[in-house]
Amino acid sequence: MTGVAPIVRALAGAASPGGRRARLSILIFHRVLPAADPLLPGEPTVEVFRDRMDLVRRSFNVLPLAEAAERLAAGTLPARAACITFDDGYRDNRELALPVLLDFGLTATFFVATA
Repeated sequence: MTGVAPIVRALAGAASPGGRRARLSILIFHRVLPAADPLLPGEPTVEVFRDRMDLVRRSFNVLPLAEAAERLAAGTLPARAACITFDDGYRDNRELALPVLLDFGLTATFFVATA
């Protein structure tokens, strides 16, 4: 994946300059699986998720969602700004995704369904 990062970084920079013209990319996930599951073909395994987060770390400026929203409104968002979110609050978010995010020093917002 090392050869891909400069390409992704360049494309992200062209699509999302900083400042007043900035755009915010939001990377949305639901599950991270311990192993491939044919019933959930669109969900990454932990190995695939790790590779993706390594690419994200090297290609984007990942910000906490609240900070990104404030900076977008203020016109101070950096180039290649991105947020990572998880919907639904599955247990694998904490057990599999969170350790990967921590390994790479990435922040994410988890939306957890209650009741």
